[in-house]
Amino acid sequence: LLRAADILPSNYMPFGALVSAFETIGDKVRAREHAARSLELAYAELGREPDNGAAMGQAAASLAVLKRPERVKELVSRGLLLDPDNEVMKFNFLRANAVLGDKEATIAMLDIALKASPAVLVQALKTIPSLAFVRDDPRVKAMFAAAEARLLGQQGAAP
Repeated sequence: LLRAADILPSNYMPFGALVSAFETIGDKVRAREHAARSLELAYAELGREPDNGAAMGQAAASLAVLKRPERVKELVSRGLLLDPDNEVMKFNFLRANAVLGDKEATIAMLDIALKASPAVLVQALKTIPSLAFVRDDPRVKAMFAAAEARLLGQQGAAP
């Protein structure tokens, strides 16, 4: 990831992946450093393409690491309005709310994400450590059950 960031210094995506990696291993200092760079680059992309859901999602995830919850909420509202089918954006909004520790916002975003997520993402969401704080909530269990039933129904409907 560090090499990708070196190769693509104007692209927010490698920096966003570094933020997630450093958050996962508990290196808050390096996570914040990369969040600041990722945010700068995501905002530059949004200046060129204001409805870019992926950039909004990464900006929100970076803002969460930088502890700016009000700005995260603004981006979530804007992103869901402008690019509601963008799975990458929704995943990053989910990450942002989880990083902020906002249980209700995390559950609400998880509900949105699980309604259309492919099987691989549903399985990943079941194990992502940052979602552990909501995983035992009965609403979340019901959401996962509904997503799995939806995916089973899709398999049964295949020719």
